[in-house]
Amino acid sequence: MSLRVAIIYSKVPDDASPDRKGVETERDGVISACEKLGYEFTAIPIRSGYELERVRDEIFRFKPDCVFNLVEELDNNPIGEFIFANFLEQLGIPYTGSPPSAIFIGLHKHITKMFLRYNRIDTLPFTLIDAIPISEPPFGFPAILKLPAQDGSVGISAENIVFDLSQYRERANYMLSEFGAPVLVEKFVSGREFHSAFVGESLTATGEIEFKNGALVVCHKSKWEPGSIEDLNTPPYFPARVDPQKSKKIIRLGYSAFKAIGGRGYGRVDMREDSSGRLFVLEVNPNPDISPGAGFANSFRAKNIAYEAIIQAIIEDAIAQKERVNIW
Repeated sequence: MSLRVAIIYSKVPDDASPDRKGVETERDGVISACEKLGYEFTAIPIRSGYELERVRDEIFRFKPDCVFNLVEELDNNPIGEFIFANFLEQLGIPYTGSPPSAIFIGLHKHITKMFLRYNRIDTLPFTLIDAIPISEPPFGFPAILKLPAQDGSVGISAENIVFDLSQYRERANYMLSEFGAPVLVEKFVSGREFHSAFVGESLTATGEIEFKNGALVVCHKSKWEPGSIEDLNTPPYFPARVDPQKSKKIIRLGYSAFKAIGGRGYGRVDMREDSSGRLFVLEVNPNPDISPGAGFANSFRAKNIAYEAIIQAIIEDAIAQKERVNIW
């Protein structure tokens, strides 16, 4: 008997920005994989928290073995990702990806960094600001300004890297005016950037970003505007161009960071290397972008692991992680 999978995804407006519409590519990829795997499936959209009752009823009618959770927002707010995971947790049905607590932590970069520090995992020093600064950050320059509760490189551009107080004040003024408080300010390290990707403990992979022609950071255009200068100057490589020992170190650090925030299922962790070779975790991504062309899938494809095999592993891991409640 084939598995029954309910694919639940965020329904976004037709004119949504590319980073928000990326969930549609993820949905199509998972649907295609389920077809190839011979699974029975249904795709259920959700846009608002007011639709939770309707979604619950659709889940109960379909009686899935597993929910494939692709909900990244509700009511145009990324905190909906946490709310929906909590909703699934209350239903008691196996679902893919991390529990609500890990999603909440991962959505807030400053909280993630606190958990990493507590677990003695290297992460770069940071501070939060809610007004235009009058002095340099406590860790000095260079520094980079980020939005603490956004993913997909929203709000990130080359101008976010600042080298003196004048640039710092100018960029802080822009970020606070454009996006509101608080703004996260982090020490900037200009070394190599890697990521580790994993499904459970059995499937692991790495990737690397090369910075060309003066590029220093993967910005919003790098991720969401293919063919742009920013994209062409930050090409990815799979696997990371490191020796086997360094590769194991990248995977081990990433998985430790993922577990430190309570991650479950599958994840991706981004990190930077300083001039001495020391690795610092930048971000922990529970439920990362799993569209067929994203870095997560490409990391495994470089190891000759097909996309549908990744999706199968994610679903099987979800079912194994949670003893099924016999509610049908």
